[in-house]
Amino acid sequence: MIILIYPQGHHSSIVSLAKLCTENGLFTDVTILCDDGKLLAHKIVLAAVSPFLCHVLEVDTANGHSGQTTIVMPDIRKEIVQQLLDFLYTGIMKVVQREH
Repeated sequence: MIILIYPQGHHSSIVSLAKLCTENGLFTDVTILCDDGKLLAHKIVLAAVSPFLCHVLEVDTANGHSGQTTIVMPDIRKEIVQQLLDFLYTGIMKVVQREH
């Protein structure tokens, strides 16, 4: 017999912890260079939520880059990439509707 235990709030705790670590630069192993600055992230989170990023990071690791990875995103503002990272880390997209 197998008994499954689902601690209440476990998933949200993990998500909150990963986001907090990113905000404080803890255990980050990806630097994303944007047009106007840089952001930090975690390979494990990016790979877990995006098959494309998983492939990119696998290729990077296969080429001998096991430490810090740098992703260059020219002509993309840091604010836009931050919104994408927030979505990847939390599953929540904040969209601001502008009046025309």
